[in-house]
Amino acid sequence: MEARKPTRLPIAEADARERDEAELATAIALVARGTARRVIVAGLGNAESLAPEALANAQAAHVAFALDRDPVTGAIAIVIGPIAE
Repeated sequence: MEARKPTRLPIAEADARERDEAELATAIALVARGTARRVIVAGLGNAESLAPEALANAQAAHVAFALDRDPVTGAIAIVIGPIAE
């Protein structure tokens, strides 16, 4: 009996921007549902271009939104939460 080779299924790969958008959407959902008080999302490819849409989504969910720039490296992190009062 011949050994069968496994069939490789295609892997869905999102581009970097889609992954970053999903990270931000998840962070907003975690805070909005009360699962997390605050989520810091760092290491995004281009946080500045993602910020406007993420801000609108955070405001719609009544969640605080802030950009935080590291003074040494200049890297930008997006801070989601706490729930806006």
